Amino acid sequence: MRNMRRLICLLAVLVMCGAAAAHAEAALTWTEGQQTYPEGGEWTYRYTYRYPVLTDDTPAAASVNAWFDVAFREMDDLILPMFASEADMAGDGKSEISQQYAVTCNNDAFFSILLTQTQVLGEQTVVSLSGQVFAMSGEYLGDTLTLRGLLGVGESSTQIAEAIVADVYKRVQSVEGALHRWPDIDRFYEDFDPETQFYADQDGNAVFFLQPGVLDTAPDVMTFTYTAQEAEALLMPLGTP
Repeated sequence: MRNMRRLICLLAVLVMCGAAAAHAEAALTWTEGQQTYPEGGEWTYRYTYRYPVLTDDTPAAASVNAWFDVAFREMDDLILPMFASEADMAGDGKSEISQQYAVTCNNDAFFSILLTQTQVLGEQTVVSLSGQVFAMSGEYLGDTLTLRGLLGVGESSTQIAEAIVADVYKRVQSVEGALHRWPDIDRFYEDFDPETQFYADQDGNAVFFLQPGVLDTAPDVMTFTYTAQEAEALLMPLGTP
């Protein structure tokens, strides 16, 4: 009997360890700073940034870090110097752009981020969002995932996106001013592309978003979360159990 109790306790510990491993987070730190263009003295454009750096010694972590390195170098070496040299982009005086990343999912399956970019041009401020999901295991380890890659349902990301657009359009119609801005679903599709406007939450669900300020009468950011099962249900023909 004593041995049986010991066996049960051991099995419970193993189950707990397995559950912890299944939700293992990648270790990370943050890189932040600023660059000015031209460098030193009087500048016309300033770039501030904060993005995660994965510290695990794994192929998936290396792939994620490589993606961020390319994105940062593209901003630092190409896009921002071009903005600073163009009078229309530099604005009247000093202009700024800020890129702040947040980690929205970090487990053994996915690593997802949401970028908030704030650009100041003279008196105008433009805020935009951008999401990305990386596979941390499986066939696509280290790759950025499409919508279908995240949810794992349907025949294609386009098929899922069309179903999501139709469902979200129904949900936003009750928001004040929505039908004035989007009198039909085609107009709504111009402001909402589910194939690009999504990220993963900590449970691996797809979170879709509209860009900040797209509707003056709505909250700054409207989000819509779908589990894989909910997305799959939208793909079923009407009346299918």
